[in-house]
Amino acid sequence: MQGPLFFRPPRNAARVFALTLCLALLAGACAHDPGSQHADSRPAAPAVQSAPAADDAAQPALTLSQARQAALSDAGVTAEEVTFSQAELAVEGGVPVYHIAFFCNGVTHTYQIHGRHGAVLHHGQSQGAHHSALHH
Repeated sequence: MQGPLFFRPPRNAARVFALTLCLALLAGACAHDPGSQHADSRPAAPAVQSAPAADDAAQPALTLSQARQAALSDAGVTAEEVTFSQAELAVEGGVPVYHIAFFCNGVTHTYQIHGRHGAVLHHGQSQGAHHSALHH
């Protein structure tokens, strides 16, 4: 006669227990013992740093604010005196270039500022024509 159903262990309980025990023993055997001399206990090789990707050269070192300031300084004006109509980053031939345009005293100034070192690559001026504004 068998006992009540809830006292009888499932048929595969012994298999589950044996498998769990084997996995635990295997995990313990694979654990690294700092005092033992295993073939794989040699120090890790130093990490090798790869050369910067080509796309890294297109990343600007200057912020948009710094590029704006470079253009303003070149024009000899302050942010309070101008209305910006363009301020954006473009990549031209793998080089980050900020395109900055502003209107001041009846003149529209356009600049191309190198995004890595802030050099003025191009400066143009035109009389009149004050278009849409990105006010500072």
